[in-house]
Amino acid sequence: MQTFLYYFRSALPLLAAAAVLGAAAYFIALAVLKRRGRCLSGAWKLHLLVSCVYVLALFMLLIVRGDGFSLDGYGWLSLDLFHEYRLLVREFTPNGFINIGMNILIFVPFGFLFALPFGESRRRWLVLPLGLLATLAVEAVQLAARSGVADVDDVFNNFLGVACGFALARLCMNIRARRASRSVLCALAALLCLAPPFAAWGISGLSDYGASDYESGGRDPVTGEISFSSEALDFIEGGPETFAYYSTPGGTLADARECASEFFARFGGAIESEELYDSLAYLRGGPNYVTYNYAGPVIEYCAGGSLELSEAAVRALLGEWGLGIPEAAEFELLGEESCRFTLYPDGRLGGTVSVDTHGGAVRAGFALFELSEAGSSAMLTRADCEALLRRGAYGGWIESAGEPLEISSAAIEYDLDSKGVYRPFLRLDSGDRSLYLSLPEA
Repeated sequence: MQTFLYYFRSALPLLAAAAVLGAAAYFIALAVLKRRGRCLSGAWKLHLLVSCVYVLALFMLLIVRGDGFSLDGYGWLSLDLFHEYRLLVREFTPNGFINIGMNILIFVPFGFLFALPFGESRRRWLVLPLGLLATLAVEAVQLAARSGVADVDDVFNNFLGVACGFALARLCMNIRARRASRSVLCALAALLCLAPPFAAWGISGLSDYGASDYESGGRDPVTGEISFSSEALDFIEGGPETFAYYSTPGGTLADARECASEFFARFGGAIESEELYDSLAYLRGGPNYVTYNYAGPVIEYCAGGSLELSEAAVRALLGEWGLGIPEAAEFELLGEESCRFTLYPDGRLGGTVSVDTHGGAVRAGFALFELSEAGSSAMLTRADCEALLRRGAYGGWIESAGEPLEISSAAIEYDLDSKGVYRPFLRLDSGDRSLYLSLPEA
């Protein structure tokens, strides 16, 4: 709800401008019609006013877009059909759901308003191709004006909106004409047009797993030769056949505020600002901040200062911050400015604590969780690994998909996903990079 209200508030200035400009266009249209000797009834005057305001609102929201749209890191054109739905299935977020839903709803008035003038005419079906042309025109203008990404998913969702509006217009006409069976069909057609984002939401809820940093997919399929060292094969073929995965208790905004308040109090400060997102809260107090990921939770603390990256010094500092690290956690230096403690799952606790000292500040990513065993994942075979790499179903990156890929070693790493499941991934090391493969349920 907060995400929706945020978007609604940000769109209010554009909607207000559309109302003013639409009203002006309405009076101009009335004047032109009057000069031509045409007089509209009260109902058609209302229809004309709403249509003018709607068209201007559509222009302001989709073309003007307020402060514009940052294209940094995005392509100008996306032809990946149903990409948004696949993302929503993998990781449900209010932002993704609202984006799809609003792209449908924003064109519902188009199908409804422009179907009414046709009445029972056989040409009423022209509303559908006209709606398709309108959404294609919007995407083309966004592409040319660099005011957005021209996305084939937007065309699909906008057309669903046009079809939904057309079905609702026909529903009203059929109800007025007392055609019960046709009214029911039109109502079902309108609901069907609104169903896809809800279906993606429902499918997302069927799986225990959410999205993970170690899992991306959609990578370049490996086409070169794939070879495994004897060490890697020994781990893949000679290790356990299953690895447990765990559920973790999630956090709330109240937990985030309590956690941040305790942290800032140690520095004599308090929470001064909050930024709330789908999956985390960002809370700042003076120069320090806390980010709190609700899934785990994963908490990142940041405070100014420097730190010697020895195990004893890091444990001592984090202890002063109220972050106790279990003795069983293994310490590892990752470079001159970062280190990590890893606590492998023992059925009760697990996770990592990472520390970075870059830029005159100490940042600690505290991701130690209480664990409850929820199931088990099956180990992959060598053939499974090759098949996933050939499909591009891996996390990480490679320089060239066509060059030979030599896997020097393999290991199991755990990562918390977006649904609060702490699960294992097979890590394949090749040179100075690592690739990650998801393990199936056993």
